[in-house]
Amino acid sequence: MNVFEKIKGVLEAVNLVFPDMGLDELGEIVQFLANNWHGSKKRKGVKLSRQQLTVYEILIEKGYSPATVYKWVLVTTAPSDVKDRLRRNSITVADALKQRRSERKYVSVNDKRFIEAVIRCVETFVSEPGEGYPGKVRP
Repeated sequence: MNVFEKIKGVLEAVNLVFPDMGLDELGEIVQFLANNWHGSKKRKGVKLSRQQLTVYEILIEKGYSPATVYKWVLVTTAPSDVKDRLRRNSITVADALKQRRSERKYVSVNDKRFIEAVIRCVETFVSEPGEGYPGKVRP
C-alpha cells in the first residue's frame, strides 16, 4: 500500500464522521496535533476541539502518528513527477519531501523574478507620463 492509498484511507475514515472535511483541513488539524499534542510534546495549556480530538482518535485507531500523516499530506502537494515516482515506490517519503522543498525554493525564486519583470514592464510601458520611470517616452 503506497502513501496515497494510506492518506485516502485516513480521509475516508475521517469523512465518515466529518463528511465535509477535505485534505487541506485535515492537513491543518494533523499539523496542529503533530506540533502540539502527540508524542513527547508538552500538552500544558493546549486544549483540543472536538473535531481535533476525533481526528486524533481515528489516527491512533488506525495506528498512524499525526506527524507521519502530516508528512503524507505534504507529499500530496509535491510536483507530479515526484508523486509518480513515489507511487512506483522508487523514492521514499523523506526523499519526496526533500525534492518538494527544493522545488518550492526554485519556484519561489522564479515567481519573484517574474513579478519583478511585470513591475518593470508596467513601470516602463503603462505608467503615466511625468512619473519619471526609466524608459518612458515623454510627450
